[in-house]
Amino acid sequence: MTPKTKSDNPPRPREKTPAAPLPAGTAATPGDAAPPAASWGEWMNLRTNLAWVMEGAVSPEFRKGHYNADHLGAWLILDGACTLRQPGKTVTARAGDWLVPWPGSRHQEFTPDARILSVRFNAHWPDGKPLFEHGLSAVFRASDHPLLEKKARALLRAAQRVIPDNRDHVSTATIPFEAFFDVKVALLHWVNEFWRTLCAIGLRPTRVGIRDERIVRTLQRLDVLPLSSRPLERHLAQACGLGVSQFVRVFRERLGETPKQYFERRRHGYCRQMLANSNVPIKEIACTLGFTRLSDFSAWVKGRLGLPPRRFRETAATGRAV
Repeated sequence: MTPKTKSDNPPRPREKTPAAPLPAGTAATPGDAAPPAASWGEWMNLRTNLAWVMEGAVSPEFRKGHYNADHLGAWLILDGACTLRQPGKTVTARAGDWLVPWPGSRHQEFTPDARILSVRFNAHWPDGKPLFEHGLSAVFRASDHPLLEKKARALLRAAQRVIPDNRDHVSTATIPFEAFFDVKVALLHWVNEFWRTLCAIGLRPTRVGIRDERIVRTLQRLDVLPLSSRPLERHLAQACGLGVSQFVRVFRERLGETPKQYFERRRHGYCRQMLANSNVPIKEIACTLGFTRLSDFSAWVKGRLGLPPRRFRETAATGRAV
């Protein structure tokens, strides 16, 4: 009998059916399929800016306390440790760990010998929702994701050439366009690796993965409306060819909130950013948001931020820890 031989062209393995996308913002387990892509128009709405990058000892005034952050951040613990507490969760990171804190109200405590590599940045949608939210705070070993430190150090080098040592002077510092461009490119490389790493450990980004074109178009419309506008849900529903109640239900199913709530959060996010991270006059912020009386604006801010505008601006520095 003629012996059997293996074919020179073995059969191709059967292609796997792509897994159904997870809802935006939900966590997955490591090894799951990569998160679905967004449209070009959606990515154009993602706003990225560097707030601060540093390496060294944690300043005593930021070593222990309660902070209400308005940004994303990541800390590579070089020495010592950090324990972070937030509603329903406590995590501890030690030397050799990355800690990605919850971008909200939290209590943090560093050991006296703590040294860190810290990147503080904005990567958020027009409504103020950060690129990642669910699943944070997160701790993972730096050795498992070496490119994250590499990109962070490249960003640090680019920034150190032009950014003042005093973080309060960063926003008003005058630098050449070429230098700003170098920092911006380094930041985008960092955000890309940050994205890849958090997806790899099982987190899912916010807002990405919405497949309903009607909702995508509505979001794009809400994202460019002047903040002084008062969009009506019946007009948005008509543009989608839906009744108001059906439109609101579909929008809530995809985003977890109504169109009115989404737009109001966009206004709130802008107000918070301007008060915390700029020197724009309070009267000008109020005007941009459609308020004609400062008393009405002050009451609106206090109802959402817990403090009147001037007081919130005075205390915002406590959220700029590391």
